[in-house]
Amino acid sequence: MKINVGIVGYGNLGRAIEKEILKNKNFNLVAIFSRRVVSSNFNSLVEPYENHILYKHKIDIMFLCGGSLSDIESQAPEITKHFNTINSFDTHSKIKQLQETLNKIATKTNHISIISCGWD
Repeated sequence: MKINVGIVGYGNLGRAIEKEILKNKNFNLVAIFSRRVVSSNFNSLVEPYENHILYKHKIDIMFLCGGSLSDIESQAPEITKHFNTINSFDTHSKIKQLQETLNKIATKTNHISIISCGWD
């Protein structure tokens, strides 16, 4: 059984995650969600960011690939309400605060949220 995944954000990190997911036979990339109009380098399905909620029971893990400065802090709480998430948040002074916020949401909604993973 494959793990169904989604990607939020299609910058350098999102493109790198897509490439690795497509090489791994254990994962199935369901969709990429972006606020910008973009095309996948590998012909993966790209949806507007707002459509992520339509995949609530179709995606097991959502990789959050937005920036730490402005994206992850606002997107992670919203997306963690509906999905298990993994992000690479690296604003050191705000990690504890984000961890506490996501822990409350994930506990309440029975999800897992892995934060600050895979720093470059």
